[in-house]
Amino acid sequence: GANSQQTITVLGTPATAAATFTLNFDGAITGNIAANATAAVVQTALQSLTTIGPGNVLVTSTTTGIWTVTFAGGLAGAVQPQLAVVANTLVSSAGVPVPIQITVVNTGSSATNLTSGTVTLGTNNALLQGVTVTNATIQATTSVTLAAPVSLGVGSAQGGIVASSGSLTIGQG
Repeated sequence: GANSQQTITVLGTPATAAATFTLNFDGAITGNIAANATAAVVQTALQSLTTIGPGNVLVTSTTTGIWTVTFAGGLAGAVQPQLAVVANTLVSSAGVPVPIQITVVNTGSSATNLTSGTVTLGTNNALLQGVTVTNATIQATTSVTLAAPVSLGVGSAQGGIVASSGSLTIGQG
């Protein structure tokens, strides 16, 4: 599935580069981020959150004040909560607050409907928020977790469930 992607955009020119803002992701708040921070600085701030962690976001920027956040690693291929601005001290030279906009570019995958073929899962081995598999195969190299609701086979969760090694967890396990 597609990875969730969001942009952070400073909508104006702050009077001072020392002005900062903080971001909230799923209840965890970053330290101060400068308006002119590099992509690497924003990435480090986000990866330091317990709700994200190392390797689970990639941040790029081609213009000062605009960052693209792509969820990766253990957060890849799934819908992610939207980032939110918590504290914003950015002010223009005229003394007007400079807003920061968070835009969801790609929500990530929220439902999978497979009627034939094979889905091979990546590193997080999770299919969330609705999975329907009919005459098809889900394969992974390690244990697979499917979150409810899950429909396997035709009207029954009996046909075609195979865990040749490892485990298959459906629902809350």
